[in-house]
Amino acid sequence: MALEKTTLALMQEFLANYFDGQPHDVGANEDVPFPLVELKFQQSAVTQPLDAGPGVSITMVWNEGSGNRKFWTPWTPPATGGTPGPPELQETAFTRVSWNFWVRANGTNAKANARAAADALSGLLGNVGETRALAQKGIHRVRSNAPRAVADSAYSLRLVTATAMLRYPILSQV
Repeated sequence: MALEKTTLALMQEFLANYFDGQPHDVGANEDVPFPLVELKFQQSAVTQPLDAGPGVSITMVWNEGSGNRKFWTPWTPPATGGTPGPPELQETAFTRVSWNFWVRANGTNAKANARAAADALSGLLGNVGETRALAQKGIHRVRSNAPRAVADSAYSLRLVTATAMLRYPILSQV
């Protein structure tokens, strides 16, 4: 549960830096427009009515992880007294995860707004240069699929799915 909460917090921080209604440089592309969206996670309810706020919401839902693997990896402890300590081994776990990103919009131009937000999300998650910040925090190999339209009576709804590999240390008591 702690791993899930930490990962969701990192994803919220990452997505909030882009989906703020301002253009951002993404890779070699300058001034890519990103809509202002309401970010929600897991079972959090979207603000109603949605069009009273930004009009677009992205809800990230964590699917069950699979493929847990553990390895012993070398690392060098921080320097004490000016000299680094001897290399040590740290048990590290790798877990493949998948996420569903539900992009909702209603109000004026709902279909175009949902499409724009879903396309921006899919492009951002598929950009290796932009997701490097996530990799530095343990969320590696983020891969997204193209957005799909989903029928819904209340919203213009699109689904973006993504997978990633989480890398985290296993803390043990000696």
